[in-house]
Amino acid sequence: MFSSPLPAVLKAQKDGALGELNLQPYPAQCGNCAAWLTYALLVKNVWIVIPNIVGLSLGLFFTYTGHAMGSVQQKSSIMKSFVSYASAIGLAIIAAFSGVFSIPAKEVIGRVGIALLMIYYCSPLATISTVIKTKNAQSIDPLLTVAGILNGLFWFMYGRAISDIYVWGPNGIGAILATISTACYLVYKK
Repeated sequence: MFSSPLPAVLKAQKDGALGELNLQPYPAQCGNCAAWLTYALLVKNVWIVIPNIVGLSLGLFFTYTGHAMGSVQQKSSIMKSFVSYASAIGLAIIAAFSGVFSIPAKEVIGRVGIALLMIYYCSPLATISTVIKTKNAQSIDPLLTVAGILNGLFWFMYGRAISDIYVWGPNGIGAILATISTACYLVYKK
């Protein structure tokens, strides 16, 4: 899932224009992967660590590329999103390890991870109202939405196998949200 935007981002980079590329998923990918990387380190699960290192690296590349090519408004939006995610994760880590909450650190980070994952899964939906109004799905990356379905289903099954609601719960919902994006793409594609 994390590599699925690569063709669209590389094409935009080659063309020197973003076109209809929706930039919101990229800082969301960074925030999501950083949160899950932190959670994975806390629960000592290498199967969650590895894909999130890859996802964070790719998310940083996508975010940087979008920022470099974006308009002033797009650059501002990307930076606000990126700083918001970094701040949320930083505050969660501080709160988790300072004992502000009466729950273990892994649960604090897990809950923040769920929230950021939901934002990540919803980020492709940011253009859905425009897609429906204009009957044009050009802003939807079909690879990202289909990968979202597969990713959500995979992590849902893995989370059930290891009995970790922080993994299976949000990913089941994410698969449903990605299905909605895919359906909109199929209905309104040219």
